[in-house]
Amino acid sequence: MRRLYGVMVDEDVVKKLPGNGSGYTAEEIEAMATRVIPTYRVKQDMIDYAKKIYNKQHNRLVELNFEKGLDPDGNEIRVQGRLICRKVFGISVDKETFDQYQQKRYQVCDKNLPMNIVEIYANSKEVETELPEMSKAAKKIINEATKEINTKFGYKNISEEGKNMKKNQSILVIMLNSVAFYPSNAMMNIASDDALYKQTPLLFLVFSHIKSQVFFNLSESLTRIDFKSRGDWAAIKFTKLNN
Repeated sequence: MRRLYGVMVDEDVVKKLPGNGSGYTAEEIEAMATRVIPTYRVKQDMIDYAKKIYNKQHNRLVELNFEKGLDPDGNEIRVQGRLICRKVFGISVDKETFDQYQQKRYQVCDKNLPMNIVEIYANSKEVETELPEMSKAAKKIINEATKEINTKFGYKNISEEGKNMKKNQSILVIMLNSVAFYPSNAMMNIASDDALYKQTPLLFLVFSHIKSQVFFNLSESLTRIDFKSRGDWAAIKFTKLNN
């Protein structure tokens, strides 16, 4: 494996990555984007251009790695021994579970729909306004599927865990910032701009949303005590100070 655009990848992944379309090699783009080349030798507009290409290629590689069950550092993502490499209704799962839900058809009012369309119906504000019954039915399906998946993988509702903790008990939240780097205001801007939304990998929006919700939910009942970071990884310690 080798590091390319900040991601540890193997040659199979490299082959799937489209060219950057700039006329420059990946190494030259990285050098300009990460300022390995002294800034006085490269104009600022070229550095900005290189950064855009670098970020786009980095995002593509993170998604390609995830499809193989690998994080940006090339480590396998496993839960209970299962290789996590797909998403079902925004939840990370293994390929077997993904295939199981993808092959299903779901009854939403008078329509028989596949998983991806159910998700669109559940998340669409337009459907919620114009077809409230369909929106409600789709959301119910997702809620039921979410409970099934959480039970299967042992995922827990971190908000409830925080509320049920006793005084002076702590919880450590570990994050991979390379896939969860959008703050709430940036996600709102992306969601309101169709062109920007299409350009943004869904994986990053999902993980960024989860990160924001975890912080918000834990902060309701716990106090942030400590923060440590190393590379792309960060850890935050929350403690319950009052009953």
